[in-house]
Amino acid sequence: MAKLSRSSSSFGRTARNTRATARTFHFVLLGQAAVVLRDHWRTIPAADRARLAELLKASKGRPMNLTPHQRNEVAEIVKRANFAGLTRDLAPLAARRATRRGPLRRR
Repeated sequence: MAKLSRSSSSFGRTARNTRATARTFHFVLLGQAAVVLRDHWRTIPAADRARLAELLKASKGRPMNLTPHQRNEVAEIVKRANFAGLTRDLAPLAARRATRRGPLRRR
């Protein structure tokens, strides 16, 4: 029967494996969130998606680059996008992360 050792090298391997597993877990959650976002994006009518993309490109990420009428248009499209449904669909993923690792903390 082999003797179990607690050498630093076996501990290091275990720690690396744990980090790799945690990293894999994060990529899986990220992939699931991407699927939820894609499905939600597809529920928005095609005309609204195209117009929103056009307005966002025109704004270059800055709302002040749009006219007041265009900003109102963006607001109307966002209201119709049902973000409450999106948060409802993403909440289980956030809960799964919290139960797996605990609250988000900086290293």
